[in-house]
Amino acid sequence: MTNGPTGREWGELSKEVDEIRHDLRTCRQILTSQAEILHELEIEFRKEVQSLMHDVKTVQTKIYTTMSVVGVVASVVVFVVSIAKPMIEK
Repeated sequence: MTNGPTGREWGELSKEVDEIRHDLRTCRQILTSQAEILHELEIEFRKEVQSLMHDVKTVQTKIYTTMSVVGVVASVVVFVVSIAKPMIEK
């Protein structure tokens, strides 16, 4: 009667431990690779968001400028009509 594993059982256990270590190393490599890819995607995403925010600011500026120009043109038209109306009515 033996109290521990036989030499063959130790060999099988050692082989299994080696396989588990190899699998763990592979998982670590995959995880590291995925973390690097995720980091690169995060940087790319931040750049895209900054670009979109810049585009939004540009569109906002164009809208505000257009509204200002329309307001000025409308004011000029109203002014000209107010001056011309009395002349036409005479």
